[in-house]
Amino acid sequence: MRRPRHPRRARQGPRRGPRLSRPGHTHPRRLTPTPHARIPSTRHGPTAGTVTLPRHLDWSGHGEYDLNRTARLASMYKVVLTEASTAEDLNTWLDADLLRRLWPTLWLPPQLRQRWEDTFPELAATRSNAA
Repeated sequence: MRRPRHPRRARQGPRRGPRLSRPGHTHPRRLTPTPHARIPSTRHGPTAGTVTLPRHLDWSGHGEYDLNRTARLASMYKVVLTEASTAEDLNTWLDADLLRRLWPTLWLPPQLRQRWEDTFPELAATRSNAA
């Protein structure tokens, strides 16, 4: 007589988790924030020193950034651009001149980069000038 298979060892088809979004759609978090109006020169976020981003922006547990180190500065801008959900977040943490300077080197999700460049053509120009 054959022993029954252990339920955990029973061969099953491919494992599928819950579907987070419809096929062909990007997770909505990747499309936020929607760029707000224009890059005003009034965006005067921190440009030097050490800052700690709030938990809703940097939930990694490593939210402290030394802005005197270029790599950490770029990392903070990436986090703010990908995680901010309000204009207030953008205005508080981004500096317009620094954003223009860092833009060509920031690694961003393609959809987010495209939305910002469509809204702010001067950012696209900085990227083509750097090439």
